[in-house]
Amino acid sequence: MGKLTVMQRIRKRVGIIFLLLGLALFGYTGFIFTQQQISVFGANIVDTPPTLDVGAESVVAQSSALLDTATPLPTVTRTVTPSASPIRLETPTAPVARPSRTSTPTRTAATATRTSTPSPSPIPASYGAPIGSLPRAARIRIPTLDVDAAVLEMGWKETLLDGKPVTDWDVPLNEVGWALNSVNPGERGNVVMAGHNNLGTAVFKKLYTLKEGDEITVTNAAGTSFLYRVALSYIVAERDVPMAKRLENAKVMQPTNDARLTLISCWPEWSNSHRAIVIARLVGEIPPAQDTAARLEQERTQ
Repeated sequence: MGKLTVMQRIRKRVGIIFLLLGLALFGYTGFIFTQQQISVFGANIVDTPPTLDVGAESVVAQSSALLDTATPLPTVTRTVTPSASPIRLETPTAPVARPSRTSTPTRTAATATRTSTPSPSPIPASYGAPIGSLPRAARIRIPTLDVDAAVLEMGWKETLLDGKPVTDWDVPLNEVGWALNSVNPGERGNVVMAGHNNLGTAVFKKLYTLKEGDEITVTNAAGTSFLYRVALSYIVAERDVPMAKRLENAKVMQPTNDARLTLISCWPEWSNSHRAIVIARLVGEIPPAQDTAARLEQERTQ
């Protein structure tokens, strides 16, 4: 058997190189496909965004004197002086005032009967505080996702898409952005936040995995924390869809009469063709001791 010519050796080596490249490409394609299937599996992709049913909650909230319904919904940035929050998870029982004693106490056979006037029922914490009464968001914790991130103000810029003006939000690269025209945590209305899924720290990479009942804690600039509980989690198409569809998707950022938190990110994890949206209801203020214990536990498990 004769020796291979120079051209034959070159062809052989080139063939081996192409074979190796083909195997590498096949392996990479298989890896990406597997990751896509893992990501898509269990994802709640919908054609029409679901609506959170607030029932009679918003009606009661609007009729409550505590919520100051004359306050307009927010449209611009507000500067708020930190103040104590008027709502809590649990309303402690007010102590009963003791009757004053005279300087010369005397005993009587009969016991005086006191008649007390019942106080009005407290407004449930889930209705939220008046708009503009609490400080802005400073931090968000999502134990299910091991997220503990700073929250920064998030503005926007006007751009054109298909000749029509649209709003592009300036989402922070490594932190969570709070829409500065939305309400503050703990207030009645819609607290809107957004984070990247595959840029920077990808703080909201797994946002789409949140499910009903998962808990989210948002702490304001004064150090007061509020608990929200997930009510809706879904995904909608954002790329290659009509403008009307995108506008429908964006309604999730509009003001609301109930106290809620709306979190937004892109999906899937390797792209941004869809939007992952999570809506959570306000439960109330977290007592400081309970909040500290929860934060320490999350740090310990990370």
